[in-house]
Amino acid sequence: MDSFTRYSRKIRMTLIKAVTLICFFCLIYIPKESTSTAISDGTGYYTVILNEHVLGAMNSEEEAREALVIARGRISAEEGTLVYMNPDLSVTQEEMVFGQRMSVDDMADAMYDVLEQSVINFDKQDAYTIRINDYTVTLATKEEIVELVEGVKANYDTENEFQVRLTGNADAESSEFGIEIVKTDVGGSGASKVLQFEDGEYVVEANADTIFEDGTLAMAFSESISVTPMEVNAERISSVEEALAEITKETEEKTIYTVQAGDTLSQIASRYNLSTTQLCDLNEGLTENGIIGIGDEIIVTVPTPELSVLVFEEMTYEEAYKAEVQYIDDDTMYQGQYSEVQAGTEGYREVVAVVQYENGTEVSRDIIKETLLVESTPRILRRGTQTPPTYIKPLAGGVLTSGFGYRWGTNHNGVDWGVPVGTAVKASSGGVVIRSGWFSGYGICVDIQHPNGTMTRYAHLSKTLVSVGQKVSQGEQIARSGNTGNSTGPHLHFEIRVGGTPVNPFNYLQ
Repeated sequence: MDSFTRYSRKIRMTLIKAVTLICFFCLIYIPKESTSTAISDGTGYYTVILNEHVLGAMNSEEEAREALVIARGRISAEEGTLVYMNPDLSVTQEEMVFGQRMSVDDMADAMYDVLEQSVINFDKQDAYTIRINDYTVTLATKEEIVELVEGVKANYDTENEFQVRLTGNADAESSEFGIEIVKTDVGGSGASKVLQFEDGEYVVEANADTIFEDGTLAMAFSESISVTPMEVNAERISSVEEALAEITKETEEKTIYTVQAGDTLSQIASRYNLSTTQLCDLNEGLTENGIIGIGDEIIVTVPTPELSVLVFEEMTYEEAYKAEVQYIDDDTMYQGQYSEVQAGTEGYREVVAVVQYENGTEVSRDIIKETLLVESTPRILRRGTQTPPTYIKPLAGGVLTSGFGYRWGTNHNGVDWGVPVGTAVKASSGGVVIRSGWFSGYGICVDIQHPNGTMTRYAHLSKTLVSVGQKVSQGEQIARSGNTGNSTGPHLHFEIRVGGTPVNPFNYLQ
């Protein structure tokens, strides 16, 4: 009997273990399989967070966004007016084995509770938004718009000669319109001059009936300005004082300056209220002792307000001037060579110019009338048109063994290339042979005179292949390298002399 009892207990324990294993399998394996299938089908376990509140999980990101649309729609319908919400929705897919997911309706309810806390009711009010390029500011009335622009203009219109005017469909309640500055009294000089906007620039034109009179000719804006009527929340409307402070506040932005003739780094820096050190810091590779050339582009920092005012000032003054240089082409001279035929004289003239200022800084000056007082005679130059000679390395290969300059207590007048005896030596440039033979410490040597007055020398040769008076072309073989004269080993010594003075050949070799 005891044996039977023990056997029954053993069977019960086995059954309990089996049932436990089956349950564990169902809890672990079956949900895992269904989750994996759901993820592969485009659904899965997505955690939803709204405005930093973790709301739960859903099958997909699309369901979460659908729930947000429903929640926002309910709030807008209940408010009965335009509301502002700034929902920060985050939907993240999780690698979950199992977990409960919310329906779209349940998630919409949860989102509704969160969004209610961030709703801002709009107290709708008619106003006007001014757009200056990408910058915007909103004012309550058209009168305030005029007052704002008048405040900007006042810094440059000290005589109050100009007035602000709304343009376009300013009388319509729903149409965009613009702003311009016009002269209060359009008579006098203003009536006979025309300010036109062409190819992105303002151009002043005068005609035969123009009456020239010094003073402010016109005012305009650098930026594109438009005004749009709209209904906005009262909190978005600025006062004139706030708007004026904002659009006249100067912010620094990088601008490119193109180097002109006569410019120096210190002059450019001073022009933009910078130190030379600051200017160099803005331009990588530029140093205070560096060389700049005409046409180089340099980054400068220019303080710029949101709204920039252009002022066109007419002024009359006398100035010295020089007539344009005249040139006579000469094919017996090389390009870059000039000789003066006539010195020229300075003249004097009275000019009427229109000077353009941007925010008080001169940006251009155009002469619209000129009266000669003393005529200038032009400087006349003869200029060369012949292509100057070029210089090539006089041999192939070789190892540079000595450069140009101070060496061993004396000046080395050329460069040396170590090469085996007998290496072909070529003319660096075309010319006439003026030396061919032994020349003191140079050993066997060839000198070639070139048409532009320069001379090249080839020394320590083993053999010369040309004679004095012979014309040679660039690249033509003239000798073989050697180890003659005061030489420490087989090599070619090469010089270029300008006006009889040795120069560094590496400054000329192509």
